[in-house]
Amino acid sequence: MPTPNEGDEVKCLYCGEVHKLAKLEAALGVFVCPTCKVSTQYTDKGWTRAVWTDGRTLEELCNRCGHCCYEKLRCNGRVYIFMRNACPYLGKDLEGKAECSCYESRLKNQSGCISLYEAIKSCILPITCGYRVMFPSDYVPPKRVNSLKDLHI
Repeated sequence: MPTPNEGDEVKCLYCGEVHKLAKLEAALGVFVCPTCKVSTQYTDKGWTRAVWTDGRTLEELCNRCGHCCYEKLRCNGRVYIFMRNACPYLGKDLEGKAECSCYESRLKNQSGCISLYEAIKSCILPITCGYRVMFPSDYVPPKRVNSLKDLHI
């Protein structure tokens, strides 16, 4: 794998935007996306490991509540999470925290699974989500419901 150079284009692993490397970023092998502030590190495998600016990986921001893994419906501009309809790959670990049994290939295995960037853009994550530090100021969290009767339409 060739080493990065000033002016090389790098695609952010989080938001997908493409940016040109500055001289210092190329020399250090670390890129911080100016849009979403997530950094990636250059390794022998290329640009990998999305990292938040305080050093935590994106996965470490997650509080593993599992709410993002339930069926969602958009109605009249509002998103509803159906708490009775979980993804078939959602389970619990030994500590009782939500765990995806196919995390590495989830976007291929489950048609309803979307990237974190798309989840935030679509306002489908609850306000209790560990990723809330990345929510825009006008973020409207979804409402949790158990059935269609609970929708306020």
